[in-house]
Amino acid sequence: MNPFRGIRHWKRKDWDAPKTGDAAARRQHAEAETDHDLQIAVQQFLSDVHEEADHPWPERPYDEHMTVAESRIVASLRKLAGIHKRTTALLTVNAYESSVTSRWVILLTVVLSILTIILIFDTHVLVRVAKHTDAQIQQIRKYAEFQRQQDKKAPPVSEGQKDGIGRWNI
Repeated sequence: MNPFRGIRHWKRKDWDAPKTGDAAARRQHAEAETDHDLQIAVQQFLSDVHEEADHPWPERPYDEHMTVAESRIVASLRKLAGIHKRTTALLTVNAYESSVTSRWVILLTVVLSILTIILIFDTHVLVRVAKHTDAQIQQIRKYAEFQRQQDKKAPPVSEGQKDGIGRWNI
């Protein structure tokens, strides 16, 4: 029972017009990244965050119009964006894990409630059977006591006579 069995099976719901050109390529890349992120372990997410945070500063500017300081600011923003992306993916997996766990807790609570109801019903039935059995035992005791008293009062039965129940004593 893998709780992540269906994590990669999802379909995009488009609320706006379909994307074309560069936007469609960005969307496909984002969906591929999402699929990759859903396949990796939580430990790898943490490793990726550390890796992106420890990425070295650029020695020269990204653009010829930037100074080294501006280029470091851009690099810092890129690092933060990458870390934020990984953290978001980690939170997504965590949310999925929580929803699966919640479903299991609800299911097991329902099963436990059903079993409790069955146990209460069986207990009720057993109590009624026990009361009925106790009543029968009391009747048997009364009858046995009555028979003992009858046997004490009755004269001894000679051979060949019927006893009190209707059997022949031979």
